[in-house]
Amino acid sequence: MARVAVRPDAYTWNTVPGNAEREVHSASWVILKPMLLGGVNITPDDVFVTLSSRHTISPTAGQPELRVEFSLDPVTLDLKADPAVDLRYFPGQGEESNYYALTHGRFQIESVTRADEDTLSIVATVDGELSAQQTEEPVHNPADVLPLKARFDLRQVSNRGSIPLP
Repeated sequence: MARVAVRPDAYTWNTVPGNAEREVHSASWVILKPMLLGGVNITPDDVFVTLSSRHTISPTAGQPELRVEFSLDPVTLDLKADPAVDLRYFPGQGEESNYYALTHGRFQIESVTRADEDTLSIVATVDGELSAQQTEEPVHNPADVLPLKARFDLRQVSNRGSIPLP
């Protein structure tokens, strides 16, 4: 797998440069609908946040992409440890099954603010190492790592479902 420089500054905008009125929505959250099994709700009530970002406003297949998925507590909006944060970088070369994952380091939420009933603003940081993967479950691969230090300032994280925050 080729080494690709990860430029976090290229993945932080949600407006088109030079046209602040044109927004690119690449961050969203959802609370899953309850699913009952024998009268017991088996769906967690977590606020699932997804960030998918490419360094262009016209994404096409095969471009580099950064994906981050994490869960917040629906009442406190604190980062939940389970499920763990899933941060993956797809360098855009070859199959999508070849990717880098955060296997050493820390993803941390600095703040979560409710802008309105369906919109959150989230500031987060990550500092660690992404290592090359070729299986679905990430494991540390010291032979092929990329350092990553980034700050995410997500000003408009929209509800993509029908269940509101409590």
